[in-house]
This record gives sequence, C-alpha cells and structure tokens, in this order.
Amino acid sequence: MKFKKTVTVMLTLAIFLSPIANSTIYASERTSEDMVAYDQENHALSYSHEELVQLAIKNSNEITRISQQIKRGQIVRDNLGNQYTYTPVGIGTGEVEDIQARSLVQGLRAADTNLQVLRRQIETLEDKLAYDVQATMNKVLLAKQQLNLNIARKELALAELRLANIKHNTGTLSKFELTKLQNDFEEAVKRINNLELTLESAYLELNNLTGLDKDLRYELKAVENQDEKAPSLEGHIRRVLAESSTIWSLEQNVRLAEISLSLHSYNAGQDPYRAKQVDVATAKLNLNNTKEVMEHSLRSLYQTLEQLKEAREILEINLQKINHNYELVKIQVDLGMAIPLELIKLENAIEELKYQLLENELRYEESLHIYKKPWVVGS
Repeated sequence: MKFKKTVTVMLTLAIFLSPIANSTIYASERTSEDMVAYDQENHALSYSHEELVQLAIKNSNEITRISQQIKRGQIVRDNLGNQYTYTPVGIGTGEVEDIQARSLVQGLRAADTNLQVLRRQIETLEDKLAYDVQATMNKVLLAKQQLNLNIARKELALAELRLANIKHNTGTLSKFELTKLQNDFEEAVKRINNLELTLESAYLELNNLTGLDKDLRYELKAVENQDEKAPSLEGHIRRVLAESSTIWSLEQNVRLAEISLSLHSYNAGQDPYRAKQVDVATAKLNLNNTKEVMEHSLRSLYQTLEQLKEAREILEINLQKINHNYELVKIQVDLGMAIPLELIKLENAIEELKYQLLENELRYEESLHIYKKPWVVGS
C-alpha cells in the first residue's frame, strides 16, 4: 500500500512537471492567456452604474419624444388658458355659452393632467433605465464570473486528463476511461468558447442601451450599497402607493370622472348623468384593484429578499468550510500526504461557490430595486 501511494504521488507530480504535447490542450491554454491579455488591455477604462445610467438617459429616444410632447402640451394648455373667462358652477342649463365654458374647464383640467402625466412618464422612464442598466451590468458580471468558473473547471479537466494519460501509458487506465476524460476536457474548452460569446453579447446589450461604441470593452465599478437593506414592509407599502405614477394616474382618472359628473349639463348631447356616475365608480374600482395588486407584489418581493438573505448566509458558511478544507489539504500536499489534484478540485469548488454568491448578490440587488420602485418592471 505504501509503494502504491508513493507511485501515485510521483505520477501526480509528473503531471505538473511534464505537460502533454497535445494540440487541443495547447489551444485551450492559449485561450486562457488570451483572456488575461484581454483583461489587461481594457482594465484602465471603467464605468459606474450612475455613469452608465446618465449615458442611457441621454441615449433614450423615448425620453426625447416625451420631452417634445411636453413642449407641445404646454402650448396647447396656454392657448386654452387664454380663452378662460369664468368657472361655471352647478348643473348646466344647456345653453351654448354655458356648454362652451364647461367644456373649456374640462379641457384645461385635462391639459394640466396630461402635462403632469408626461412629466411623470419621464421620471418613470429614468427609473426603468436605471434598473435596465443594473440588470444588464449584472449579465456582464455573471458572464465574467461564469467564465472564470469554467476556466477553473477546464484546468481541473486538464489535470485529470494528464494523470489519465500517464495511467493509460502504464496500463492502469482503460482506453474507454481515457476517451471519456478527453471528451470532458474538449467539452470544457467548448463551454469556455460559448461563454466568451455570452460575455460579448452582454457587452453589446449594455453598449446599445447606453449608446457606447459596440466594440468598446471596459470594467464595471463595484456598487457601493451592496449591503443595503430593504425598507420595513408596512411603511414602505404606504410610501410606494403614495409615490407610484400608476396609482397617481388612476387617481387622476377618478378626479376627471368626478369633474365631468359635477359639470354635467342636461340637454347638451352629453352622456347621461347616470352613465357618468358609473364612470366614477369604475375609475374608483380600477384604482382600488391596482392598489391591492401592488401591495400583494410588495409583500411577495419582501419575502423573496428575506429568502435570498438566508440563502446567502448558507453559501458564506459553506465557503468558509471549503476554504478551511483547502488550507488543510494544502498542508497535506506539502507533507506528501495528498496529491495536488485534490487542491485543484477544491479550487474548483471555491470558484463554484463564488459564482453562486455573486448570483445571489446580483439577484438581491435587482429584487431590491424592484421592491423600492415596482414601476421599473411595469409596461
């Protein structure tokens, strides 16, 4: 048993001292070197979330279009204001002048509301762009981390393949098992190539959103508020319902329906008074239903955030355990009690946990963004 263990250690050391002259392996190792050069070439250029959001706002055709609508709406509103002479009260008589005056008041109220709606639309679009930038940045960050993870997996597959070649040459490993490990290694190389394309796609999406050159590559600055906690549930629900543009718009619908009812004029070819009463009731029903849906969504999001926090704590504990195991195995390797391949396996497991932690962190950030401003994912 002692002789067998000594032979195993010697074979493993030979793996790291005598690389196999294999064209597939060489191509993969060259891919890793290219990735390092890629990072070194671009690491000086970087953008923060806020910087990219400002670029996205400037690049937004929708915001430009609505800004033009606001200018036009202000002109129309000013024109109506110049025609305004008095405010009619009570139920109308049906006379032409009275009908015109009531129509003018409704037109003014509608124009004022429309301007406020457009201004709020711009605020909502800016919030949505901030979320979209964050979500797309996260795609880049996850693609990079997943690429690192799969490079670690490739290195593990490479080490196992080297050991397998030596074992096969000494007659201790079958051709079938060697072929399987060769296929595993080739699959790891192809997966890296696919992930490089995924990273490129994420950059293209982010550059398209922000108006940056499609070929530009850069680093992303770390978000400073990664440990930000979710606001307390009940108070936050009240705040969101008060600040939501969707709720505000529905409240304006109720207000306009009530104004139309209060300015009703008989014998003027308008909808019946009772029909306008139904309009008011319908507008209030839509408002209350939307509030209920939004409140339910916020409660669900809060639970999701709590679950993500608990999952992160478990991942951090697991990472501490595996780091501890890594240090122990490292000592064992130095003493000749374990083979270096065991260290590579642990390094691979560490990269896996780091990826899961990053995935958890970015999902928490996105969910927190939606929790704070639910309208960022609205239509």
